Amino acid sequence: MLTIRVPIKGQEVFNLYVNGKILSSVFNPGRGTLFETTGTVVLQYGWTLGKRRVDHRRGYIVRPATDTKYFRVVYLPNVREPVAIIGLLYGRKIDYARQALFNLEKMYGKDIYLYPVSFWQKVSCLLDGRDGKKSLANKSNLSVLCSKYNLWGEKK
Repeated sequence: MLTIRVPIKGQEVFNLYVNGKILSSVFNPGRGTLFETTGTVVLQYGWTLGKRRVDHRRGYIVRPATDTKYFRVVYLPNVREPVAIIGLLYGRKIDYARQALFNLEKMYGKDIYLYPVSFWQKVSCLLDGRDGKKSLANKSNLSVLCSKYNLWGEKK
């Protein structure tokens, strides 16, 4: 289980977005929202440096460090527990990841975040791969991948 604090927009130097199976959430008007999640979590950090007006984004596909053995373990901002990084996303790949997560959640619900680490490694590889100008993490490839790992029942 991971505990993640999402700050109120404008109160910190970065924004944080969380996708995952959320067990509970608590809002504090001065600090932001505290989420407790289980399974795999996709975190997206965004920040702007000074007056340059250049936005930077970085995404992470992570699991609690206690769930895995062979991944790099780090502490990320606003995440209480150490995490194991399964995938790292930059720039446009974050947009591909958001679309892929939208499609996965629409097809299979929030239980996809409980799928094994090997599933999320393959999703990360699909996000890294390209066919011309398109990401390989399209709806049909994700559907085939999910059908191999669909351990919790049928499509929604």
